[in-house]
Order: sequence, then C-alpha cells, then structure tokens
Amino acid sequence: MALLTNQNWQSSYELILNLHVEAAEAEYLYGNFEKSKNLGILTLQKANTILDKVKIYKIQIQSSIAQNRMSEALDIGIQVLKLLGVRLPAKPKKTYILASYLQTKLILAGKRIEDLAYLPRMTDPCKLAAMKILMLVNPAASQAGSLLFPLTILAMVRLSVKYGNSEFSTYGYCIYGAMLCDKFGQIEGGYRFGNNGLLVLHKFNSNFLKCKVYNLFNSMIWHFKEPVNQMIAPALEGIQSGLETGDIQSASYINWLLAINLFLCG
Repeated sequence: MALLTNQNWQSSYELILNLHVEAAEAEYLYGNFEKSKNLGILTLQKANTILDKVKIYKIQIQSSIAQNRMSEALDIGIQVLKLLGVRLPAKPKKTYILASYLQTKLILAGKRIEDLAYLPRMTDPCKLAAMKILMLVNPAASQAGSLLFPLTILAMVRLSVKYGNSEFSTYGYCIYGAMLCDKFGQIEGGYRFGNNGLLVLHKFNSNFLKCKVYNLFNSMIWHFKEPVNQMIAPALEGIQSGLETGDIQSASYINWLLAINLFLCG
C-alpha cells in the first residue's frame, strides 16, 4: 500500500479503491482502529462518488461501535445519510418522533400490510445504501439511548414503501412491528408487520440477515401472539443460520432467548 501513488489512483481507480477498502476493513477486524481510520481518511479524499465513500463510512461506523463510541457512530451515520438524501436530526426531540410517526402512518394509509411484501424491488443505489446505513446505526442508537432509534426505524419503512423493497426492508418491517407492539400496544398490526418482514426475508433469500431478523421477531413480537413452546424450532433455525453466516452476536441473543423459553416451558 505504501508504494501506491496518485498516478495509481488515476490509472487503476477501481482496483486501488477496493484495495484500500479491503485494507481498512481488515485493520478494523484486527482491532487496529487507528490504522483503519487513517486508511479511511485517505480513501475518502480519493473517492470519486458518494457510493464509493459509503464503503468507508460503513467501516468507520462499525469501528466506532466496536470501540463503544456510539455517539461517534451516530454522528457519522447522520453525515453519510444526509449525503444519500435522508435527513435525520443531530439532536432529535420527542416532537420529531411524533412527526416522523405521522408521516409513516400517512404513507402507509390505504395500504394492506401483507401487500407490502410484493412491492417492486428498490433500485435506487443511494436509497439502497441509505437502508444499509440505517440498519447499521439502528442498534447503536438503541444502545446509546438516542431518540434516533425510532427515527431510523420509521425512515426504513418510509423508504421501502416509497422506493420499493430491498433485503434490508425485512429488518425495517420487523423492527417496526416490534415498535408497534412494545411502544404503541398495537399487537395485531405489529405481528402482521413482523410476518411481512419474514416474508420479504424469504423472497430475497437474505441468509446473511436471517439470524438478525429471526432474533427480532422471536424476541420482540412472537410472544405477544403465539405459545412460547412453538418458538423453539425457529429459534434453532435462526441460531444455525447465524453460525453459518458469522452473525455470532445475533445467534448468541437467540440462544439466550431459547434458554429462557425452554425454562418457561419446563
């Protein structure tokens, strides 16, 4: 990497860009956060498009989360989402949540929940990138106790309804359903949104999201409508998927949930 020059960036842009992105990610995964950050700064200076820059911003967000710097991760997320055409407030207030919720209800008005699974595919690359970033920062907002948590959920639903479904929509629908159940007491609607998320998951065959979504549905929605003992089989399926795709965190969450439900079942 040290031998590369500006001329290499000009003559072999795609190759050099990918090398830097892969190197920045490798350093982050090894825990060399400072090296990853420096590679990211250099790459952002050389990147030609916002979509190329998003690749680095994604690594920076993940690196901040890994270091338990949730506020930093959220600041980066807000910055890149603005570049992608999705505006979230840096200092959200409760009134913003109410307004966002009403906007979401308005865009959903007259639409049957189950029909949302059959929306066209999302094709706008910037909106696809925004969905990925929203999903990435959503857990960070939750852990930070930030009001951005519900705002990211509502934004994912609105983007899906307006621009079509993507594999990330399955997460948006599912966690929106969980929010309806937990915060608004809308059990029936929340359960239907959760099931809609599962249907989108299977339509896109998104194995890398399966464990994450199964964890959401089974831990935050299932128990409102279904017997606890019927959750065991899908929980085991989710754990296996997590182990196969490397989503150890979500697999651990489901395993914890499974242990509790097995105890409750006697």
